[in-house]
Amino acid sequence: MTADEIEKLARDRKPLPEHTTLPESCLYETLAGLWDAYLAQRVDREKAHASKMRILRQFAEFSAAYDKYCETFREQQNNIRKIGTLRTSITRAEDERERLRLCILAIGAMTGDRVFEKTELKR
Repeated sequence: MTADEIEKLARDRKPLPEHTTLPESCLYETLAGLWDAYLAQRVDREKAHASKMRILRQFAEFSAAYDKYCETFREQQNNIRKIGTLRTSITRAEDERERLRLCILAIGAMTGDRVFEKTELKR
């Protein structure tokens, strides 16, 4: 969802749809609180606008960090699956060179070190 869509929901007191991200939920709750404060005249228009701009900047930063975290997590999960497959292949490999090659691939997947993988596989 975009920040504008979330703001409209918060302003209109409509609930967020299911399966929103953590940054989206935080933005919604923060903007809803800001709207409540503005409507109750606990904050004037200028301060509300300044707060909104700060909140939107923080939302953009939080969203970027959250997306990076999710991508890293997906990559780790893929590497774990890859290692599981390699582990079985390593156990079953009869040729020592093939076993070494599979071990190198497993180390590369565990550490994320593709340079090690490429360097050692060229030997």
